[in-house]
Amino acid sequence: MNLTLFNEILPINISQLPNQYFYKLCTAGDVDLDSLGRSIKYRIQKYFRGIWVWSTNDQLLISDKLIEYPELQKFTQYLWTDQSNLTFNQLEGIEIENIRCCTPQGIADFCSQGLIKKYDQQIKKILEQSKTARRDYHIKLIHKFGSWVVNNQPCISLSLKQEIDFNGTLQDYLTKFPNSNIIGLHVLDITKPFNTAQEVIKILGILGEGNRRQRLLTWVKEPTMKKLVEEAPDSELVVEIGNKKKSYHYIISALRIRVLNQDYLRLGISEKLQIVSEERLKYIEPLFRILQSEGFLDKVYTSQRNPELFRSCSEEWGYNPLLKFKNNATVAAESVQSTVQVVQKHGEFRKADKSEIRIAILNTLKSENSTKLIEIFRNNFKRSFNQNLEGIGNQLKYKLKLVGQPIALDLSKNSLSLLDSKIGELSKKKPDIVICVIPNFLSKGEDGRTLYDDLKQTFLKYNLQSQMLQEKTLTTSFATKNIVLGVLAKIGSVPYILQEPLTYTDFVVGLDVSRRRKKNLQGTNSVAAMTRIYSNQGELVHYSIRDATIDGEIIPKRMLYDLFPLHEYQGKRVVIHRDGNFPEEERQALEEIAEKIDAKFYFVSIIKSGNPRIYGRTKNEEGIGSYRKAPKGSIFLLSETEALLISSDFPDRFRATPQPLRIKTFGNFPLQSAVHSVLSLTYLHYGSERPPRLPVSTYYADSISTMVSKGIKPKDVDGNIPFWL
Repeated sequence: MNLTLFNEILPINISQLPNQYFYKLCTAGDVDLDSLGRSIKYRIQKYFRGIWVWSTNDQLLISDKLIEYPELQKFTQYLWTDQSNLTFNQLEGIEIENIRCCTPQGIADFCSQGLIKKYDQQIKKILEQSKTARRDYHIKLIHKFGSWVVNNQPCISLSLKQEIDFNGTLQDYLTKFPNSNIIGLHVLDITKPFNTAQEVIKILGILGEGNRRQRLLTWVKEPTMKKLVEEAPDSELVVEIGNKKKSYHYIISALRIRVLNQDYLRLGISEKLQIVSEERLKYIEPLFRILQSEGFLDKVYTSQRNPELFRSCSEEWGYNPLLKFKNNATVAAESVQSTVQVVQKHGEFRKADKSEIRIAILNTLKSENSTKLIEIFRNNFKRSFNQNLEGIGNQLKYKLKLVGQPIALDLSKNSLSLLDSKIGELSKKKPDIVICVIPNFLSKGEDGRTLYDDLKQTFLKYNLQSQMLQEKTLTTSFATKNIVLGVLAKIGSVPYILQEPLTYTDFVVGLDVSRRRKKNLQGTNSVAAMTRIYSNQGELVHYSIRDATIDGEIIPKRMLYDLFPLHEYQGKRVVIHRDGNFPEEERQALEEIAEKIDAKFYFVSIIKSGNPRIYGRTKNEEGIGSYRKAPKGSIFLLSETEALLISSDFPDRFRATPQPLRIKTFGNFPLQSAVHSVLSLTYLHYGSERPPRLPVSTYYADSISTMVSKGIKPKDVDGNIPFWL
C-alpha cells in the first residue's frame, strides 16, 4: 500500500511577513514575566491598535507597530493607574529591543497569536455548518492555532476539535433542574467569544447579600457584563470559578456550560466525540486555503515533499516488539487483540505467589437491581479464571474465594466514619482484593473530593488493594477483562514483559509531580512527587512517593535525592519519562545527582495534548485517493531532539483520528531511543485490554499525582503493587 503521510503544520514564508518590532519589559523585583506580559498584551493592543503578541519563548512583546519611547512611557504611566492588576506597579518601563532579534519560535508566535487571528470570525462561520443540535445541548467544531518550529523553520498549525455546550446559561440549567449540583461543572463567560472553560469550585451565595453586587460592579469593566450584573435579581447565585491558584466570581446568568467527558452522566449525555480523518479534513483543508491566500503560509508538510521529516518506526527503525509469557512463549505486540485471552492461552510470565485469590465485594449502589448485576459480574469474572476457552485453554489456574457475602454500604448520609468502620471490619478478613462497585456519577464536594477519593484513601489506610467498578460496566465483557488484568497485577502477578531488553538503559522511570496551593499560606505549595521504576523489559520494580510543603514552585533537591537513592541507581543508565514539560531546574538537579552517584540520566518529555494531527492518504490502482488514520509508530520530526509520534492504534470501528504525542529529549540521548522507549512501554499497561497511547511509565500520571497530593497513598511510601490501576 502506497501511503503518504501529512499533517496540520504550515511553514511560514518569512519574506512575506510585515515588519516586526520587539519590546522588552523592565521590571523591579521578582515578577512572573509571562503573567505580566500576557496582561500587558491585551491593554497595549487596545491602546495602540495593530498586532501585539507576548512570546513566552522570547520573553518579548512583538508587534507590527513601531512605538517611540515617549509614547511607551505614557502607556506605562497609564498602566500604573490600573489597580485591577497590582503587578503593573512593578513595571518600570517598556523598551524597544534593538540588540536581540526574534527567534523562529517568536516569529511563529507572532503569526499564530496575532497575524492570522483576523481569520477567526471567517473560520468560525464556516465551522458553524458542522453544528449538530440536540434537545438540551449542541455539538460544534472549534479551531485552534498553534506555533511550531520545524528544523528552525517557523510554522503555524490549525487543528479542530469537537465541543459540547449546554443550551442556555447556567441559570437556565438550574431553573430546569433545580436540585442539580453544579460544583465541578465547567463553564464559559457568555460575553467573551473566545475563552477557556473554568471549573465551578464554590457557590458564594446570592447576589443580594451584603455588598456583593456592588463589589462585582466595581471590578467589572466590560459593558455587557456590567449590564448583566446590574439587571440580575437579588436572588441569583454567585459562584467562584477557576482553581485555588486563580479564581473569578460570576453571576450564573453570565455563564454557560461546556460539557466535558466526566460530565456526561450527570448531564444525561451520551456522545462519542470522534471524527474520522476524512470528515475532519473536509473542514480543515478549505481553512488551509483561506490561511494561505495572502502568501505568507506554504503548503502543509507531506512525506512526498518532505521525506526527510517523516519516519515509520516499524519499517525504517525495525521496531517490532515481542511480548514474553510463561515458558518463554512470545507474541508480536501489535498482533494482540485481547490481552486477557493471550494470557489465558500462554500463561503469566510470572505467577503470583499464591494459588487462591481472596475477593471481597463492597456495594455502594442504592438501586434494587444492583445485587443481580453484581452476581452477573461475579460469574463472568470467575469464568475468566477457571473456564477453558475453546481453542485457547486457560492457564489462569487460580481458585477464587469470596470472603463473605457482598457488603452493602449505604452512604446516603455521606458518613466517612461509617465508611471507615465498614472497611476496617473488612480488612480483618484479609482479602487479596476488594471489588468496589460505585455509582456511574460521583459529585465533587467543595473540597474537590469525591466518593472515589474517600474510598480509595480508606482502602489504602487499611493496606487493602481495591478495584473500582462503575455500575454501567458491571455486565460488559471489556470492563470485566480490564478488572481481571488489574487484579492479576495487584496480587503480584507479572502477566508479560518485553522479550528483548531496551539495550540503551537499565531502568525506565516515570516521574510525576503535583503541586497544590496551601490554603491561607500565600506562596506555599504542597508538593507530591512519585517515581515508578520499570526494568528494561518493562516489569514494575517498585514505586516511591515523597511529599513536602515548600515555598514557591521548585522541587527541593532533598526530595529528588530521596527518589533517586545511591544504592539503587549508582552506576546505572536511567531513562526518565516526564509527563508534560520537563522543567530545566528539575533536570539540572537530577544531573547533579547522577554525577555524584556515577549514573547516567536520560531525560524524555512526553506532552500529550495540544499537538497537531498526522494523517494518511492512499491511492488505488485507478488513482483515486482516500484518507485513513496514520499507523502506530508514524513520526514527524520537529528537530533532532523532538518529534510528533502516533503511539496508539485502534480498530476502524472507532471513528477517530489519533492524537500524537510530542516527544522531546535532552542532551545527547538519541531521539530514536526516546521514541523507542515510549512506544515499547505502551504495551506494558496491565490494567487495560487495549494498549493506551501513553507509556505505562506516565499513564495515569495526572490522576496519581492528584491522588497523592490529596493524601490518597499507601502506608508504604515504597512498594511494588500498582495501587493506581
